[in-house]
Amino acid sequence: MGGAVEVQVSHPAGLAGEVKLVTPITMENIADAVVEAASATRAEVDQTVDELYAFARAPDTLLSCPRIVQSS
Repeated sequence: MGGAVEVQVSHPAGLAGEVKLVTPITMENIADAVVEAASATRAEVDQTVDELYAFARAPDTLLSCPRIVQSS
């Protein structure tokens, strides 16, 4: 059959750093769509964003991004 397939897998995670900010930043960026879809009120979204930033700032919390798989 064909040639060998190379696979790279990355699963960013950390107790500090930018990886911990992905979730609150994502929520900020989808906030308008969440409110427009009536999935939450603006106040609920704002509270959630605040809580996500507080969780990310805590030194004893671990956050991760989805696993990324790339093949070539």
